Amino acid sequence: RTELYRDFSVSGLMKEPEALLTVNDAMDEVVSVFDRTGAWTLPVVDDEGIFVGFIRKSTVFSVYRQMLADLSND
Repeated sequence: RTELYRDFSVSGLMKEPEALLTVNDAMDEVVSVFDRTGAWTLPVVDDEGIFVGFIRKSTVFSVYRQMLADLSND
């Protein structure tokens, strides 16, 4: 029943992010923020504080695992 949509707004459903990451954050800082907040997804902003996207904890660890695998093959 789409008429029920009028009873809700985005502001009533959203929640503030636990933290913000910047495009220049080092990966050790990113992992630390994920650990500290318990978040699985965090927003990323540029140097001016403008939203540029999200990063997922699972993506960070997938890339890290691939880097370890590549190093062990050398």
